[in-house]
Amino acid sequence: MDYSSLNELAIANVRALLGARRESIEVLSTATSIPLSTIKRRLCGKSPFTLEEIEQIAKHFNVAASKLLSPIFMSESREAALADGGEE
Repeated sequence: MDYSSLNELAIANVRALLGARRESIEVLSTATSIPLSTIKRRLCGKSPFTLEEIEQIAKHFNVAASKLLSPIFMSESREAALADGGEE
């Protein structure tokens, strides 16, 4: 997939992490103190993630913030999930 912006990469990577960890956006919202409505707007692309939100989400998932903006990270997350018994 071709990503035209860092925000699109962030959306894809956050979705991949949520899926890989079988975590809901409600859990992410509670853990990061980012309002649920904000997370929903970010994930559907209506408004971009802020750097602070990227940092909060990265901290929650215990990954470097730069990883959320990396096109390689999404495929690594998916492969790790499959290795841990996830479904394709």
